[in-house]
Amino acid sequence: MATIMTDQATLSQRQGRTSRPAGTPLGQLPLAGKSVLIIEDEALIAMSVEFWLQDAGAAVVKITNSIASAQRALDEGIPFDAAVVDLHVVDGNASALVQALSERGIPVVITTGDEVDRGQTGPSKAVAILQKPHGYSDLVNVITRLVN
Repeated sequence: MATIMTDQATLSQRQGRTSRPAGTPLGQLPLAGKSVLIIEDEALIAMSVEFWLQDAGAAVVKITNSIASAQRALDEGIPFDAAVVDLHVVDGNASALVQALSERGIPVVITTGDEVDRGQTGPSKAVAILQKPHGYSDLVNVITRLVN
């Protein structure tokens, strides 16, 4: 199994999808053992973010495509270490969800192609904003900073 993981990491590096050295032990990955909730309604973006987070060592990555499905995921009781939230999803503006996540102590990375007023998302040190398009290193570095 370890050989397969190393081969996938090497392939990912060649394709420019990751910046971590091939064969990095799982315990040394920046998000090793972390659980992350993704709220993103664009399937390809959600799958890319999921891949990047798993590549960085995240143990649990849950994808939801709406505010309602994100709330159901939170109600399942999974102890999320962080959330990646697209501010504009299929069922509306996710600002209230960002606030609810922050109130639960879950650090949030907002990803959006729009300009964001920091006051709109709540003045919190647990909230970071990444403009789309962003890459692997940007996302992993921000989440790592928030959860450590």
